[in-house]
Amino acid sequence: MDSIIKYTATLGFIGYLPHAPGTFGTVAAFLIFMLLQPSTVLHLLILLIIIPVGILSAHRAEVLLDDKDSRHIVIDEFCGYFLSVFLIP
Repeated sequence: MDSIIKYTATLGFIGYLPHAPGTFGTVAAFLIFMLLQPSTVLHLLILLIIIPVGILSAHRAEVLLDDKDSRHIVIDEFCGYFLSVFLIP
């Protein structure tokens, strides 16, 4: 179970990239957003899933990694990007 939490919080281990993992987490969100762009309903559904999953996995991953605000946890960048672009009219 712990490996699933780390996998989720690091976006499939994107968070372990040596340089700019947060940037790559945002790029992943951008690419997925571009694939789903025409569908507002699907975008909202993804938000309703990833925000609670992101909060829970990031919190648990902080404990597992024993690091407050670890640079490896990039699900917050992913969620933040999705929320930001969803709010653009």
